[in-house]
Amino acid sequence: ALAAAQPGNVVSIEGAPLDGRLYFVADSADGRRQRLDASGAAAPLGRSDLTYIARSLGASQVPGAARAPGAGSARDAGELPSLRLLTRGDDYYFSQRGSAVQLPVYRLMLRDGSDTRYYIDPVAGTLIAKMDRADQNYRWWHEALHEMDFAAVIRGRPQWDVLMWVLMAGVTTVCASGTWLGY
Repeated sequence: ALAAAQPGNVVSIEGAPLDGRLYFVADSADGRRQRLDASGAAAPLGRSDLTYIARSLGASQVPGAARAPGAGSARDAGELPSLRLLTRGDDYYFSQRGSAVQLPVYRLMLRDGSDTRYYIDPVAGTLIAKMDRADQNYRWWHEALHEMDFAAVIRGRPQWDVLMWVLMAGVTTVCASGTWLGY
């Protein structure tokens, strides 16, 4: 059925099953990506798909989804997630020198005390990245200290270069003065 539909200008097709149904992600020559159903018709990721993904990842309540009668308040659920389409990186999912991240992307944050963040492909609905508390600590205590990329404003050039020159000049001064005092 997909071959008979002949989606135009497609250079590659990849399977992307979701919720027991078969979908395909078609990449076109101009760089566009679209999700197709098994018959070849366009099937963009919808609210029901996002609800299924959120529930699969452990969210008991999904923004915009109907709750069962008699279910407690959102506060009682304890897991009301935050779902947002990001067009720019955030503090944990961003492009670095030499490696670009896929944008736009959905960010799903569970409110269950774990502060886990999931980054989901907005076309296929596949999980791109997961940042749990251990990953978040590693990002701040290791990567941020080594890469000096605490904020988006200093990740770009020439700001990062200026910061590195200032820090290296300070270290050089401390080493030189220590050597002088030791001598």
